[in-house]
Amino acid sequence: MRKKMKIFVSLGLFLGIGILFFQNLKGTAGIFAETEASRILSKTVNESAAKVLNSGESNYSDFCEIVRGEDGSVLSVELDSVKLNKIRSEITLGILNALTEIEFTNFSIPLGTALKSTLFSGLGPKIKIKILPLGTVAGDIKSVFVSQGINQTL
Repeated sequence: MRKKMKIFVSLGLFLGIGILFFQNLKGTAGIFAETEASRILSKTVNESAAKVLNSGESNYSDFCEIVRGEDGSVLSVELDSVKLNKIRSEITLGILNALTEIEFTNFSIPLGTALKSTLFSGLGPKIKIKILPLGTVAGDIKSVFVSQGINQTL
């Protein structure tokens, strides 16, 4: 009877420690996964935007016209919204295509970090985790006027 009680207590203790470990791991892994997904997304967005903008097919003058007065002063800046939306679409599609090519990404968390131990943070064997970044992409164009002094805006 006493032996069964020891086994039962040991099993309960082992199960309790396991549950605490996986709860801590879940929170820590979530933070690491979010950071990794954000890094992947930032890289993908920047590469896609650079690819479209550096392709040589579009120049600033293609979608933006500076209207000048008789004295050469800038009166207004007019945007060609059709061309601007075309560039936005190309960048957004480039991002979507790049994201669909991404498969599982691996990263690892040291055991001390997974246990949220300040003393052992960054130490111990590494726990390998595999994630699949998922998401959607939406592009938007914004016009912003910034005051640059009396009667001057950018």
